Amino acid sequence: FPVTIWHDRKMAEANLKRRADRDNLVSQISQQLLANNLDMAIDIALESILLFFGSHYAFLLQYDFKNSYFSITHHQIDPGLSSEQKSILSLQVEPISPHHLPWIYQQCYSGAGINLNTLENLPRAAHQEREILEKTAIQSLFIVPTLYQDRITGGIGLASLNPRRWEEEEWQFLQLIGEFLAMALARRSAEEALLREQEKAERLLLNVLPAPIVNRLKHSPGVIADEFESVSILFAVS
Repeated sequence: FPVTIWHDRKMAEANLKRRADRDNLVSQISQQLLANNLDMAIDIALESILLFFGSHYAFLLQYDFKNSYFSITHHQIDPGLSSEQKSILSLQVEPISPHHLPWIYQQCYSGAGINLNTLENLPRAAHQEREILEKTAIQSLFIVPTLYQDRITGGIGLASLNPRRWEEEEWQFLQLIGEFLAMALARRSAEEALLREQEKAERLLLNVLPAPIVNRLKHSPGVIADEFESVSILFAVS
C-alpha cells in the first residue's frame, strides 16, 4: 500500500512538472511571436516543440488557397542526427496536393489531421506516402491542422524515426501553438495585402498628379492649398 501511494505521488509530480514545462513553453513562444521577426519566431517555436516532444523533425505547413496545395514553409531537424539523416529529412520539397501525397492532403484539408504511430497503420491506398516516408526513414507522423476564422490555413507537425504513440494531450498542445502561429501569419498576410493596395493607390495617383503633391497627400491628408501674398497672371494667345 505505501509503495502504491509513493508511486501515485511521483506520477502526480511528474504530470505537474510536465504541465508547468508546457505552460512555460507556450509563454516563451507567445513572447517570441510578439517581440521578434515572425519567421524567426516560428523557427524558435518549432525548435522548442522538437525538443519538448523528443522528436526528430518539426515542421509548419501552409495552405495555398489559390493553387490548392500545402507546402512546408518552415522546419527544424534534430541536431543530434547525422548529416546524412538531416539531408534525407529535407527531401520533401514538392507541394502536398490532391495529386501528390493525396492521403496526407485529404487528412489535413478535411481537418482530421494525422496520428500515425507506425507505417504499418498507413491505409493501403497511401502508397505515395509510404514511399516518401520509407525514403526519409520516418516511422511515425503527427500533423495537427491549423485554422483561422474557421478555415484551414495549414498544419503543424512532428515526425519521428521510431514508432511512437502520440497522445491527446500532445494534439491539444500543438493545436494551441498552431492557433498562435495561424493568427500571426494571417496578420502578416493582411498587412502585406494592405501595403500592396497602398502601393497600387500611390501608383495611380502618380499617373495623374505631380510627385510632390502625392507626397503631401500621403503625409498631410486633407485639402491642399497654398497662400501667396501676390501673384501675376500671364495670358498668352498663339
